Amino acid sequence: MLENEALQITINDNGSLDILDKKTATTYRNQTILEENGDDGHSFNYSPPRNDLKIQSIEFKPVIKVVNSAILEVATITYEMMVPKDLEERAEGIQSTRLSVTIVVKLAKGQSTIDFEVAIDNRWVDSHRLCALFDEGIASKVSTADQQFGLIQRPVVRRSEMDLWQSDQEKWNEKPLSIETCQSFVTLNDAQKGIAIFPKGVREYEIVGEKYDIIRLTLFRTYGYMGKENLVYRPGRASGESVVKTPNTQCHKQLKFSFSAYYYQGNVNSGEVANSAKIANTRPLVYEYADFLNSRLIFTQSEVQKDLFVSDSLFKTNGHLTLSVIKKAEERPGMIVRLYNGHVDDELDDTIMFEKTITKAELVDLKEETIGALEVYSNTIKVPTQKHAKFVTVYVEF
Repeated sequence: MLENEALQITINDNGSLDILDKKTATTYRNQTILEENGDDGHSFNYSPPRNDLKIQSIEFKPVIKVVNSAILEVATITYEMMVPKDLEERAEGIQSTRLSVTIVVKLAKGQSTIDFEVAIDNRWVDSHRLCALFDEGIASKVSTADQQFGLIQRPVVRRSEMDLWQSDQEKWNEKPLSIETCQSFVTLNDAQKGIAIFPKGVREYEIVGEKYDIIRLTLFRTYGYMGKENLVYRPGRASGESVVKTPNTQCHKQLKFSFSAYYYQGNVNSGEVANSAKIANTRPLVYEYADFLNSRLIFTQSEVQKDLFVSDSLFKTNGHLTLSVIKKAEERPGMIVRLYNGHVDDELDDTIMFEKTITKAELVDLKEETIGALEVYSNTIKVPTQKHAKFVTVYVEF
């Protein structure tokens, strides 16, 4: 078991996780099941084989190791999954090839976010896909995900479009699926609770299950051709050259992926999902000042006086808007700070409180050209109100 102030994670015998969110007293069962299936698509489109075989990690007995500490608790779950070698074996239901998978689960002190690392030995399997399943138990009509400067809600299934597809497939270029993309997170929630997934590799997901309550996060997919004709999801012409083989896209090597899961109270706005995703995906840069040792000599850098502050800050905000970027201006000496509205429907403003004396503050556009001056009071800037999916860029000099 892994546990901190916010979460309790029980590792089941089959390797799935039961996660208790202490804030909402909700237990989310059967989390992080891996699902492997065939991929008969190409470089443009995923498409399942006509005779597919879906295999889940819980069908195999894992080896589980847990290390507990006061700061970080870690579980390592290792599977030796048996899967088809290629699409021909998959069509016949043959599981001849070993797919070694290791899931590392990390829970840090005081965090409501769980970090996952997945390592796969993919050297022996062709044309398949691996996904992670998060069963939220929240029947949904829409999913919420972020895009470049805001949030978007999408239907979990396009019923009217699917009905039209079923009635006359020849009029469609491809099946109107709800396989979607995100920038840094996808979430399902109700008014009381929710789970958000923060992918750090492939930003692709689909909401599945009888009640559309499971987030299926794509970890990777492999295929062997640039284009193919007459796919299940794309009948007719090929998207690309069907005669061009792409053996490297089978990814026959060791693969590693990481993502996080965030458990929150309230809805996507009150749960501050966008800000939490930004924090989870922005790791601090760390430099260790130490001797470098090789087999014969010790090399050291010039002596550095160790008089830096334990912590320091350029500015703080009220946390209403979501930080997009902090950067050096391209053609001027100051800094660029860009914020966006990471809520659904709400109109938000914010206040930026700088720790340095501001000599100039301007509202600028994406080309960093001046729109107008901003008033500064006690090194504090009031950011204009931003509507849904809008952003603001501030230029400051000190």
